Amino acid sequence: MPAEKFRPNDYATYKEFTDALVKIVKYEGVNRNQQFSKAIIDSFGVGGDTSPNAKITKEQAIFLVHKTYNWMVEANGFNETKYRIEHGSIDRIGVDGVEIGVYTLELAKDKGSYVAINPEGKAELSSAKAERFKFTYKGSRTNQFDECMMLYTIQTMDGKYLALSGNVPTSGKRLITQDTEYLWAIRGPHAGGGSFKIYPPDFLNLYVNAEGEKSKDGTPIIVWFETQASLPEH
Repeated sequence: MPAEKFRPNDYATYKEFTDALVKIVKYEGVNRNQQFSKAIIDSFGVGGDTSPNAKITKEQAIFLVHKTYNWMVEANGFNETKYRIEHGSIDRIGVDGVEIGVYTLELAKDKGSYVAINPEGKAELSSAKAERFKFTYKGSRTNQFDECMMLYTIQTMDGKYLALSGNVPTSGKRLITQDTEYLWAIRGPHAGGGSFKIYPPDFLNLYVNAEGEKSKDGTPIIVWFETQASLPEH
């Protein structure tokens, strides 16, 4: 920043702040295929006075920084990877995040054990039924640690949502299906490109897991509290 532009005891206008955001994002992502713009900033829906000469508030600035960071994560992940896939320079296993589509859910360690939905609408392991699930990206938001969470719905092919019962996720709770939308956060890929962490938003240590670290048919699929940072093997 030029010395004459640095005003430590002054305030920034909304226009000055958003102009700076556009320049910073452009500089940081010079090779990014999707360009950041004022129209994208407007789509964030920041409240308060957004006229060009209005003094930007601390709350507005924090909101815009979080939204901009999340946009950058999405652009660097989905948009760039989609571009590379379409142009034949990367295969699908290298996607940063999960591309919208239909997938099976398989144990990270014991290959051949899949998540399936039983007649009672509950998730369990099956070696005979590799059930397919539709993943739909619903956007991103920032968690309590200022990290970007990529949010999805996971649906059975007949439209039911993979979910947890009740309002508060707790360790040991079983995955079920329901008619109403339920969001999951997904991080990955890990362990060579094929494994992902799936957890309820804002509950970073509650990973989708096979109960008791088992792999036999009929084992319930639950969320389990993990203190380790590494990927659960089940």
